Amino acid sequence: MSFSAQELGKQIAALRIQKGMTQEELGERLGKSKSAISNYENGFNIPTFPVMLELARIFNVNLSFLAGESDLQTRFNQFSMSRRMGVYGTDRAQEIFSGEGDETRNYIDLPHDCNILKDENYIALKADDNLFSSIGVKRQDYMIVKREDQLSPRFLNVIAVKNHIMAGKITLSNGFFSVFPTGDMDTPPMRFHAQKDEVRIVGRVVKTIRNESYAI
Repeated sequence: MSFSAQELGKQIAALRIQKGMTQEELGERLGKSKSAISNYENGFNIPTFPVMLELARIFNVNLSFLAGESDLQTRFNQFSMSRRMGVYGTDRAQEIFSGEGDETRNYIDLPHDCNILKDENYIALKADDNLFSSIGVKRQDYMIVKREDQLSPRFLNVIAVKNHIMAGKITLSNGFFSVFPTGDMDTPPMRFHAQKDEVRIVGRVVKTIRNESYAI
């Protein structure tokens, strides 16, 4: 089966209506104008990869259902909708421990080459700012973190300082967490008192994933 731009547009329109959304509401979810949604639905424009991925998330369908077995589909087949992982913002650390916000959680669909088990031992953190650029994580990129309650000296660790996430080489001594954001232990660290600063260990970084939708 091969979808033309018009057939793809009809599919988007049908799913939007089934979802009970207006073109304006869908546009707000995608960061697009109402006219842009109309152009998609009328087959005047074909959504880019990031838009298709977000549409699949919004409509809770897989990409092949949107794109069909066509050349268009080959642009998206590196992703599997069954390997979905909830994303936490790095400025909302309390949700990691409380489970708050699950109903409005965003998701990342892991690449096929990401050998990460989708279970409760792993979470995805989305960098909300540039604080992690020194360890190679740019704004809007993702860090896949294995939940652990102990620091791992050989890895990049993640801690929550009150409601904010910190990552880097991290040590704990005499009740103080020392964070080396660049990973260089010879540079002066940021120090946080375990109790006064309400520090909690989140885990260690096992993989970073570039957010191509932000780069495009």
